Amino acid sequence: MNFRIILPEGKTYSEETESVIVPLSDGLAGIMKGHSPVLAELKDGVISVRNSENKKLVTLYKIYNAMIEVLDDQITVLADKVTILTDDSNCATVV
Repeated sequence: MNFRIILPEGKTYSEETESVIVPLSDGLAGIMKGHSPVLAELKDGVISVRNSENKKLVTLYKIYNAMIEVLDDQITVLADKVTILTDDSNCATVV
C-alpha cells in the first residue's frame, strides 16, 4: 500500500506501508490494505506509518491542518505542515 503526504509547496513524502494510524476528529483510525474508500478531515496530531518491508520500522509524522483520501490501496494526506518525529522523543525535524 502506498502512503504519501503532499504539502502546498509541492514537497512530497512517500513510502510503502503495512498500516497507517491517523487522528480523525472523533478518534484514531487504522488503515490497512483493502480499506474502504475514505475522504476525511484530520485532527492536528501524529500519523503512525508501519513500513511494509521492515514491520518494526514505524515513521511518525506530526501533521497540521490536513485531509486524507484512501482509495484503491493509496493513502494520500494533504497537509499545510508536517514534522517528522525522530526516535529521540526530545528531537523533531521540521520540514
